[in-house]
Amino acid sequence: MNNMTKPYFRNSENGWGLIARLLHWIVAFMIFGLLASGFIMTDLSFETQGPQKMEMYGIHKSIGATLLILMIVRLVWRFLNKPPRPEPNLKPWERHLSAIVHALLYVALFALPVSGWVMSASAGHPVSWFGLFTFPDLIGKNEGLHAIAEEIHETSPFFLAGLFVLHISGALKHWILDKDRTLQRMIRHTPT
Repeated sequence: MNNMTKPYFRNSENGWGLIARLLHWIVAFMIFGLLASGFIMTDLSFETQGPQKMEMYGIHKSIGATLLILMIVRLVWRFLNKPPRPEPNLKPWERHLSAIVHALLYVALFALPVSGWVMSASAGHPVSWFGLFTFPDLIGKNEGLHAIAEEIHETSPFFLAGLFVLHISGALKHWILDKDRTLQRMIRHTPT
């Protein structure tokens, strides 16, 4: 049996496997960093902080591109690994709300990096990955598309923040009030 098929790496009926947990937490920390850097760099002035602002844009784009790649990996991994069964104490409305919030999180986590890539490319600015290579320019300059992508990229963080509040509130509710294993299953290995 190869290491990637061992139960510790894959999801079980009772919990998330190591790969799913790592992807979850890496993406979460990347998003917090991207949101913070996005708000900081937009407040910097080109006149007084131009080089610093451009450097931050480059890092922001590189991390955003990494996020897009990780989200693709995460989505593929999710399709290849059946999620754990819900905790038995979950009410039907909690299952539905959880499914809706998770689906919207996936939409937002794709919308942000894709809209950033489209926004940059449609303005004629290539997206470089830490200076090692440049993502393909699939669009070319397009002011109309740029305006749409910019609107999506600037409003999505607020939508995502609202979803994070719901997601974290739900996890804390399960941990503190319900005292079930919902949160613990995303933190540590739960054997079958």
